[in-house]
Amino acid sequence: MKNFLLALAMVVSLTSVSQAALLFEPMINVNMAGEIDGGDDLKAGTFGMGARLGYQMMGLQLGVDYQQNALTTDASPEVDGDSTEIAAFIGYDFPVLLRVFAGYAVGGKLATDGSADFEGISGMKFGIGLKLFPLISINLEQKNYNYDEQGGSAIDQDISMTTLSISLPLTF
Repeated sequence: MKNFLLALAMVVSLTSVSQAALLFEPMINVNMAGEIDGGDDLKAGTFGMGARLGYQMMGLQLGVDYQQNALTTDASPEVDGDSTEIAAFIGYDFPVLLRVFAGYAVGGKLATDGSADFEGISGMKFGIGLKLFPLISINLEQKNYNYDEQGGSAIDQDISMTTLSISLPLTF
């Protein structure tokens, strides 16, 4: 019993010194601009949501980012779709006002009305956040993705978009 209490005391004291925490960050986002390779632009004003789940230690953040976005093109006729993305991310939360992050998409798809789903997502995203209050962050993200499969056929489809999000970075 004495060894158990000693081990528990060591774990608690080391955790408080390292300031490590579980990170959970739900978000709501809106697409500000975007373009699909081939000339179609994405309409601004479509909404999405997502969350980051990871680990934060002394400002450094590592984890997984999941987002769903509704998309609409300006093509005639309009094409509506829903994108999902899963990305590994790394970020840094500065002590005052600012945070930066980057991610690499490892999974997801773009489902459009009237055609086969685009799959095989890969690509990078970069973002910067402004912490106005301790629990609220306003983030601007630039995403550059490539889809390499549609309906079982190999393709090369690029998509880029800029999103603005409001998130709640919570640490436990």
